[in-house]
Amino acid sequence: MPRFYAVAHGLRRGVYASWAECERNVKGVSQARYKGFSSMAEANAFLADNAAATTAPASNSAPSTSLAPPRTGPTTAVHPVTRSVQPRRVSPPLRRRSPPSPKVASQAPVTGPAATNTTGLTADGVQHVYVDGACTRNGQRGAKAGFGGYYGDADPRNFSVPLLATEAQTNNRGELRAIEHVLKSANTSGSTNPLVIHSDSAYGLKGIMEYTPRWKKNGWKTTGKKAVEHKDLFTSIAEEIAEYEARVGSGSVTLRHVKGHSNVYGNEMADRLAVKGANTPAPTPSLRPPQGTS
Repeated sequence: MPRFYAVAHGLRRGVYASWAECERNVKGVSQARYKGFSSMAEANAFLADNAAATTAPASNSAPSTSLAPPRTGPTTAVHPVTRSVQPRRVSPPLRRRSPPSPKVASQAPVTGPAATNTTGLTADGVQHVYVDGACTRNGQRGAKAGFGGYYGDADPRNFSVPLLATEAQTNNRGELRAIEHVLKSANTSGSTNPLVIHSDSAYGLKGIMEYTPRWKKNGWKTTGKKAVEHKDLFTSIAEEIAEYEARVGSGSVTLRHVKGHSNVYGNEMADRLAVKGANTPAPTPSLRPPQGTS
């Protein structure tokens, strides 16, 4: 059974972690080109080999037929299936159950569909949010980092926050803080919408979706036997994803990669908010006076 579905020609070109998402991007597209793979590397290679393929609008000249998931092997082509893609209904929240392991949530695609300007709550009930981290003098003495998130123009949930003065002031930590902030906010508010978090941090997304389960098994050590940096955030993010998916449904959290500084509106807005956060004076946690002092 394929774990990844590469769409070279469809509504949105990219790699998907479920057949349902793949089908939504090829149904109704004339000469759609897609294929199932057992690994992300094979899926990306398929896209590279079919670089000339482009996204295309759905046709609406005749009813479409149901598509079957592709098997690994020869490329599957859909010949003219035609029906405009309709927004899907959002299922009611599932009853609470035992939280899935973070590995379940890690099946979301890193490369994802091609970046779009989708922001906010879409017609099919999916909540999109763009996040980013920023750091002045990154890796140098005097560095100051922050993070930001963009839900939509004038959305009160937009945030711009500096890292605490006690934290490592790095861009990577800012990227992870932004993802954690969105997940914590979604769980605290009781949101029941499928959630798509767009980030341009390959480090953060791969760490969350590919490496966290491995690090956990290895006692939070890298393959080089070094301690994993930002273990506290990777652990926290995995727990927040598990909590959200236990409440809303398996696969309800998607982490999607977007190319930074490529004129994607949501990403540009998140970058501005992150830079603003990095330039905001960092708060220092208040300290209690030692016992016995006057």
